[in-house]
Amino acid sequence: MHNPSKGIPLVLLSCFAAAGMATAVKLIGSQVSSNSISLIRFLISLVVLIGALPFIRKKKPLKEVLKVSDWRSTIVRILSATATLLCYFYAIQKIPLSTAVVIIFSSPLYIPIISLIWKKIPIPPLIWWPLLIGFAGVVLIVGPDFSSFHAGFIAGVVASVLAAISYVATRVQAKCETPYRMNFYLFLFGSIIIFLISPRAFVSEIGTFTGKEWLLLGIVGFSGLIYQYLLSVAVRTIRIRFAGAFLYFTIIFAFLGEWLFFNKTPSFYNYLGVLMIMFSGVLMTILDTNKNLKI
Repeated sequence: MHNPSKGIPLVLLSCFAAAGMATAVKLIGSQVSSNSISLIRFLISLVVLIGALPFIRKKKPLKEVLKVSDWRSTIVRILSATATLLCYFYAIQKIPLSTAVVIIFSSPLYIPIISLIWKKIPIPPLIWWPLLIGFAGVVLIVGPDFSSFHAGFIAGVVASVLAAISYVATRVQAKCETPYRMNFYLFLFGSIIIFLISPRAFVSEIGTFTGKEWLLLGIVGFSGLIYQYLLSVAVRTIRIRFAGAFLYFTIIFAFLGEWLFFNKTPSFYNYLGVLMIMFSGVLMTILDTNKNLKI
């Protein structure tokens, strides 16, 4: 199923929620570890989905609601999305907000490569040109942070590649899983994985959170849930490569958040880089003439 009129608005709304989540993480600062922020982000989403379960059970039996049809793509998405979140939040804390968001949401550039490796879908020769334009736009925006090879930059690049894997897995899942089931298991097992990484650090840190930090953590959790859920619904109606062309709007929303909350305005090169990345995504969609493509 490919219905752009329904899928595009959902992607744009998910982009706004994703930018809100990133801005809240940046406002929290380094006082709270990225592991703790990631865990609470997943736990809030999990609690909301568990709370919604009694209402969903009225329409479907519990076994049907939670039965997984494709465990392979489910496991790939859980692992890749959880690792993406950990790396992404770490990058936000270490480098400028707009830079981190640009790096992570350049992930659609990797989708054709991931699709080639995972699903054996060939990359049309014309697609390589917009890919190069997109990567050039990323380098232009990152600027000096690229040459410094900061740990935050490396974490952002790793998160971007993992996010591309997660997007492809989401599209594969969406063919046979419901958005509720997809996200329920992501938040459940993702929370367990993150907690097991540093249980003592989380337990000792949770008692030190201020009221402001709890508020921001709540925003991270709820906006993250909205982003994840809307994107899951969107990729049931449009192909992930097509959705990827519109995920770049998260970068624009992040620039807006950085201007409102951190009084930082984008430079000429930032604007040029964003335009190059968005042009790259749209061009990839136009040049991809494979009508039988389902990813």
